[in-house]
Amino acid sequence: MSKHNPFELENIPADSNSRTLETYEKLYQEYAERTEGDIPEHVQIWLERALAWLSTNARILEIGSGTGRDASYMADRGYKVQCSDATDGFLEMIQARGLSTRKLNILTDGIEETQDLVLANAVLLHVDREQFKVAVQKVHDALDYSGRFAFTLVKGEGERWTDHKLGEPRYFCYWHEDTVGDILLDAGFSEYEYFEDETGWLSFVATKDPEDSCGLS
Repeated sequence: MSKHNPFELENIPADSNSRTLETYEKLYQEYAERTEGDIPEHVQIWLERALAWLSTNARILEIGSGTGRDASYMADRGYKVQCSDATDGFLEMIQARGLSTRKLNILTDGIEETQDLVLANAVLLHVDREQFKVAVQKVHDALDYSGRFAFTLVKGEGERWTDHKLGEPRYFCYWHEDTVGDILLDAGFSEYEYFEDETGWLSFVATKDPEDSCGLS
């Protein structure tokens, strides 16, 4: 039985992302147990597109690594991934896989090193539209020439709180491709590709203008 009714979920006063992170910190073990251990097909396709023609020496940062599943997939292919998460419980899981980790909240922390690829799978759907713009700009400014930003969202209208899957509230914001595309281009990305699977996942790979210098030293 659901722990929260819809009225309670809709009226949670806390910052959407902070409250969602509290849920993950409390229930990271349950999330891991209820999440696919194998890479879903749409995620594998998206990862392969993000990694296409990328050297195994590329500088790769994953935002919101969660259980470390996707980073392990890339590591198995010879890539060195800097994992990150804002949840201590997930960081412990990632470290147990033998992967490099750092604590990072994309909304409040900076990306200190220049990157060739930044990934965020099922992460930015937990931030609101203004926060999404901040995150996109922050990633853009950290990318090297022709760097890529790969991320996934869910297609739909509006936003909502739900306790589905974990029994505690999580915030979700839904998107359409054209709206996301406008934000990417406004941030300075020169182009992007995306695909949508039958379950409504929107998977993006955006490329920084090769003539746009990196904002980091």
